[in-house]
Amino acid sequence: MGNTHGADWVQRIPLNAQQVASAGNGGFATAAASLAAAQAGTKIMIDNAAEWDETLTLTQHKVTLEGVGAHNSTRITGLSPAGTGLTVNGAYDVKLENLNISGRSTGAGLKLTGQIRRLHAKDCRFAGGADGVLIEASSGGQVVDVLFENCRFEGTAGVHFTAGGGDPASQIYFKNCDFQYCTGRWVHLDGIHVTGLFLQNCNFLPTEAGAAPATKGITANFTGTTGMISGCNLALTTHASASIELAAGVLYTGNTTEEGVNTARPD
Repeated sequence: MGNTHGADWVQRIPLNAQQVASAGNGGFATAAASLAAAQAGTKIMIDNAAEWDETLTLTQHKVTLEGVGAHNSTRITGLSPAGTGLTVNGAYDVKLENLNISGRSTGAGLKLTGQIRRLHAKDCRFAGGADGVLIEASSGGQVVDVLFENCRFEGTAGVHFTAGGGDPASQIYFKNCDFQYCTGRWVHLDGIHVTGLFLQNCNFLPTEAGAAPATKGITANFTGTTGMISGCNLALTTHASASIELAAGVLYTGNTTEEGVNTARPD
């Protein structure tokens, strides 16, 4: 594999790595081509010299996608009027790091569907389109054990869970994340519950107009939902159920709005 990035680049490339470089310095000219060739254990390193206008799908287990360069400077934007940036469909043991992934129109930045186990997204930005992240319970599938860490979500909904004939998502964690410029909702459970939804030390930020989301802040009130929202900051005036709808199994502790830290559940 040829490269002209110098010794520092070479030292960073792990065993079974692939490079995607806009200037022809890597093994692949597109991220899609690299994903198509990926095998279990592959680490794909995407440079930030240009924006990648591609609609990507990952189905291979044990793959890492990493953006090389400054924070979120590796940009991937879905094609077509309603393109999703990246769809992970039925893959196990996936890691996404330092990527800036956007969808167009009704597309999501990231879509998780099928039988997924152990996905870790770190230091990424996911923006819609409609949803920053869409988690779909597709027929025969279930999304389980997902960690979003130090990530940012933007869209009509920051994160949107939908029903599609499969089992509800389980063990979904958000740690130290920002939900920003979400015009409809920060988090929306749409006709399906989640078993183990954890939002820890996250910031739920205003829209570009400086307001709370227009519809609701968080709708996690579908019967059977369990989890915890803890240590979060919410751009709301109060801890009111008009903006924060929670099922009985979702604990709400140590969260802050303009009225201070909550002493009770949203009412």
